[in-house]
Amino acid sequence: MNRNDATISRPIAVASLALLSLALFLPSLRGAFVWDDHALIAAAGDDSRTGLLSGLIAPYWTPASHPQDVATYVRPVTTLSFRIQEALFGPSPAWFHLFNVLCHVLNVWMVFAITDRMTRHRRASVMAAAFFALYPLQVEPVAWISGRTDLLACLFGLAALLTHRRARGLDRWSAGAGLLLLLSIGSKEVGWAFLPLAVWQARIPQALDDRPVSSPKAGLDGRPREPRTPVAATAMGAAPRRWIPVAAAALLGVTVRLASLKHGAMPPIGGDSPPWTIPLRAATSAGHYLLMLLWPWNPSVLPAGRALAPPSSPLLWAGLFTMLSVPIVAWRLRTRDPVISFGLGWVALALVPVLNIIPLSAPSPVAERFWYVPLAGMAILVARGLDRLLAWAARSNGKMERGIRGAILSGMSAAILACCLVSAWRIPEWRTDLTLWEAELSRHGLQHPLCARNLGQARLQAGDRQGAEEVWSAALAQGLGGGTIHYYDIGVEYARLLLDEGRIDQAHTLSGRLLELSPPEPARDDLLDIFSKTTTPR
Repeated sequence: MNRNDATISRPIAVASLALLSLALFLPSLRGAFVWDDHALIAAAGDDSRTGLLSGLIAPYWTPASHPQDVATYVRPVTTLSFRIQEALFGPSPAWFHLFNVLCHVLNVWMVFAITDRMTRHRRASVMAAAFFALYPLQVEPVAWISGRTDLLACLFGLAALLTHRRARGLDRWSAGAGLLLLLSIGSKEVGWAFLPLAVWQARIPQALDDRPVSSPKAGLDGRPREPRTPVAATAMGAAPRRWIPVAAAALLGVTVRLASLKHGAMPPIGGDSPPWTIPLRAATSAGHYLLMLLWPWNPSVLPAGRALAPPSSPLLWAGLFTMLSVPIVAWRLRTRDPVISFGLGWVALALVPVLNIIPLSAPSPVAERFWYVPLAGMAILVARGLDRLLAWAARSNGKMERGIRGAILSGMSAAILACCLVSAWRIPEWRTDLTLWEAELSRHGLQHPLCARNLGQARLQAGDRQGAEEVWSAALAQGLGGGTIHYYDIGVEYARLLLDEGRIDQAHTLSGRLLELSPPEPARDDLLDIFSKTTTPR
């Protein structure tokens, strides 16, 4: 351990991080069910339709809620967690929120454990874990119940990495790691990233040991190296049999995935777009993720990256540069600094599922919550970066060393405080559907038809029929997303509102105008039904 960390014990570090995370996110317990929570929690309690085995391979979304995504997402662990909670505590949203918060606290602890082991720098690891705990992009997956998919995938994935490191062969540790990896895959598709990460992690101690050092007891930066534990020696010796449970978990995960395809046809990679657009869409998505990471102060809850960016788009070129440079840098640093290489690989591998490398129904979707697992890799980079900066400051003399070191720690502390304040400001937005979509409207306006649709529905549920009509009519007048399903959903909702209020002629005109645009099903069927009702002789 670095001499500057002698006053920070592991229990104090873990307790401080846990209290900090709890203090920030406990206010989310006052939140209600929001957005997709309504469909997911209601579906989770319907055990009468399927048996246990059928439920394990049932699609995450039901045909009624997300017909286009039925065959895309298979998340039995997340679905089971919803069912168990509702059976034990009823439909109270507070218990669901509490579960999310506790998952996040456990993830923060495991991120600290991994960074502390890899960098052997306690203070840098505490700050990196605090960065992971408080970063503004974490609000959506923690404060939103449906964000549990990312929390559980990260929870079981981190536990699998920590457990597999202790395996010496085909023993309880390797078996536990295989089970945890299977649970991570069953929570969300990003769990597959932990399979190559486990293989990569096993080579890091060997890579560190191969580095030339100034003395037999020196580390990469000349600091004393901690004595090698039996666990570390086993990780370097890597008995092949310890990979059997991991391989079995991967095989079972693929089997469950294939079994779920009976519920519908798998959408093609990239949706209906030509194959040559897939790399361009992925690069645009990578640009969006980069922008989110560098400027998380004014995010949007709405998915982005679905449209093909023009050649002049900065996001496209930034994404292309990032996608090309990160693998090159990670490869070049694999022996010089394997910890940074591992952190870069972590971020890249965790973003692969949402860059449309695996088939998804919507091409290259981008959302805040998709940063949750990659941010664990970013924490490794932050810890290693602080470690290297403080080592550089230690090579200075006297007051200069103290001044540089103080500036580094003060700057990182200020950044963490800023993250905490922004996150605390954003948590109340997730309290209800109305607060969420009103906040989205105030920040970004009606730039996305999904926002207009959901805000109108929230106002209608709150009894504000005039407010719902205002936002829906404005969205339709602007022609937002004229070819998207959400645009036609707005038309259906607005036409029904007009029909309920007895404004038959307006409902007839609106439904007829939208039918001329050839809407997709099921919006087309709904509009035809409204149109037929308004043309019936009265």
